[in-house]
Amino acid sequence: MADEERLTPVTMRARDIAPPRTISTQAQQMLSDGAAVPLSTYPAPDDLDGWRAFLDAGSAMREEMAAPMLAGVTAQIETVRIAGVLCYDCVPAGGADPDGPVYLYIHGGAFVFGGGLFAKALGARGADALGMRVVSVDYRMPPDHPFPAAPEDIVAVYRALIETIDPARIVIGGGSAGGNLAAAATLMIRDRGLAMPAGTILLTPEVDLTEAGDTFRTNEDLDIILKRGLPECNALYAGSHALTDPYVSPLFADFGKGFPPTLVQSGTRDLFLSNSVLIHRKLRDAGIDAELHVWEAMPHGGFGRDNHPEAREIHAEVGRFIRRVTQDNKRIVLAMWHEVINGRRYDRASRYIAKDYIQHSPSAGQGLGALIDFLKGELGEEPLAPGTYELTRFEHVIVQGDLVQLMFQRHIPDPKHPETIIPVWWYDSYRVKDGLIVEHWDSALE
Repeated sequence: MADEERLTPVTMRARDIAPPRTISTQAQQMLSDGAAVPLSTYPAPDDLDGWRAFLDAGSAMREEMAAPMLAGVTAQIETVRIAGVLCYDCVPAGGADPDGPVYLYIHGGAFVFGGGLFAKALGARGADALGMRVVSVDYRMPPDHPFPAAPEDIVAVYRALIETIDPARIVIGGGSAGGNLAAAATLMIRDRGLAMPAGTILLTPEVDLTEAGDTFRTNEDLDIILKRGLPECNALYAGSHALTDPYVSPLFADFGKGFPPTLVQSGTRDLFLSNSVLIHRKLRDAGIDAELHVWEAMPHGGFGRDNHPEAREIHAEVGRFIRRVTQDNKRIVLAMWHEVINGRRYDRASRYIAKDYIQHSPSAGQGLGALIDFLKGELGEEPLAPGTYELTRFEHVIVQGDLVQLMFQRHIPDPKHPETIIPVWWYDSYRVKDGLIVEHWDSALE
């Protein structure tokens, strides 16, 4: 404190900060709506009965908020207990590759909210958006179950999953408190000698419960979701443990002992932006493969609903990261064929194909946008029907490093007798980099 008193602070003039025009109109509206929401207040950390009453009083409202989220998903949801822990096993409506990635998702909610219907809805929304299996953990929470109950639940689920699933297919991630718990559970997994997951995803994570970072001051009130820090929630969660315990605040961990590749996400109006910057820097300093993605004007937890461009961008980055760290180039190419070419789901092309995609065919143009226009013109937008480009079967799939080559048949009109449909053998070759298709060659065998 003495050092701080010797330093000259910046005095901020009073001013109004409107939503910027550099974000989508939906995001602008969300910032405008949130500005009018009053600041939340919480019971004192040692008032356990007060916390129980507080949570009980708001439970009906939270379920009412989660219900329309659940109603809007198409994923299949199975409520299960894994290692005795309540979980929601969510699979996209079209099914998930049985050998594909599994996203072990940890919900947020200041360590005290977000369970039940919210955890179920967020898991299902993730399965819909990412096109993969998501296991959402409904972990125990305070006031009755402070630290270490939550990370212990996650580790127990992970330990059970890797009995039948290769850890190299599993990515652990979550947002806010869920980002903290994803990092803490991964540290526990490492320190207990278990096989590490393929990656970790920390979305606007609360990784420093001391809340010492710069943006806890600079973004106070500007973040229309949190508005200020969460000292009561943090102290309630930590219980008798120090806030600087590395399993309580993963920012204080020693990452030099190892940690999986990590994606960190935040926004310029996020109260937790400093958390994201600091843990990304610490991971990089330890030699860990770490990405930091910061969105313009985004507050804590994003812009709310999934119906805006920024949410789709986050899902695309998360999906790309998961595919990159699970390192299955064959699966990426086959999934692209299934969803984009056969399924005509052009809206999902960015999950698999880079924006600066190179096509070695002049008719298709260059870049993702040109490719989508080409496919729409060639294939149309209706459900798959017999005809040009219909995939019948793959005869060979050859993988050599970052190259994936497919050999298959297409049924096309005979150039000499257009009324006759003939099978033509085709080779398609794809180069995959960082979880996305970046280059493509094709050729027909006469």
